[in-house]
Amino acid sequence: MEKTISLEEISKGAHSAHNERTHYKISDNVTWNKVWTKTFANCSSIPAVPSVDFSTEMVLAVYMGAKSSGGYNITIEKIVETEERLEILVKEVNRKPGMMTTMAITKPYHIVKTAKSNKELLFKYT
Repeated sequence: MEKTISLEEISKGAHSAHNERTHYKISDNVTWNKVWTKTFANCSSIPAVPSVDFSTEMVLAVYMGAKSSGGYNITIEKIVETEERLEILVKEVNRKPGMMTTMAITKPYHIVKTAKSNKELLFKYT
């Protein structure tokens, strides 16, 4: 039996400091502070770390890595709970040939929070 789990967006953008494609499950404040700080390490000032109640919530973050231009996007679209695990459905959008975009390096990311779970996570990229 599958069930869709609600999620709340914390931050989304095109300019993180993560050069590689990666994802995180964050379930404690120490890790959360490290990931948040790294996400905004290229900014002149790092935004305040959003509050998360890790006794009932966890944070999921996905990073697309460095791209040579704009036109790229990454989104956690849905979280589906099965009997064995949580499936994190992640949509990646790639720049289309001929598309007008900024010619700056971008590093798209998406960070959400959701109900805490001890189930295995499976990130499914489309």
